[in-house]
Amino acid sequence: IALTPYVSGLAQEAYRPSGVIDYERHVIIVHADGRHERYMTVETEVATPAGIEDRGQQTISYNSTLETLEITGASTVTRDGVNYPVAKDKIRTLEDELTAGAAEFSDTKHKVIIFPQVDIGAKLIFSAYSVQHTPHFSDKFFLVAPFPAHEIFRRSEYVLYIHPSLNIQIAENEIRGGKLPLKKDTAYHFPPGAKGYD
Repeated sequence: IALTPYVSGLAQEAYRPSGVIDYERHVIIVHADGRHERYMTVETEVATPAGIEDRGQQTISYNSTLETLEITGASTVTRDGVNYPVAKDKIRTLEDELTAGAAEFSDTKHKVIIFPQVDIGAKLIFSAYSVQHTPHFSDKFFLVAPFPAHEIFRRSEYVLYIHPSLNIQIAENEIRGGKLPLKKDTAYHFPPGAKGYD
């Protein structure tokens, strides 16, 4: 597992993105055979006029041969605190654009969420549940969690519950956190506060 920020605080200060990841939380349950489940919640704040369009439609990609993905909830919360749930028909599954017209050659699918009432200061929130039923490598667990240079993360958490039979190696670069003192499972917690992201 690798968790790595890609940019320093100074680099972020010189660039103003269209939105800010106000909060994200990933809970990952790793089974003995390398399969894993992920529960995720992501809250994005619209920061600029360009963000109304850029962030108003969000895409989560996945490999449909190896995993399943379900959007379990999505809504817009305005600056005034009004909650507008995303209608079911505004959550769509699309084929990979790179293979348009030849979808049978691509395993990549995209869940697209179209948020209502998007404006500057609004928070766009979604929750999702995914299951990787076929590991990338037999009986092995593999995960990369990058923090891209073009995004600002105010709070980001990764919680991993790992079957004790697995020997997991975790590499983190400027990320706080570590192993939790549990008796049965092996768990790691990486709380908010990665260097350069507060």
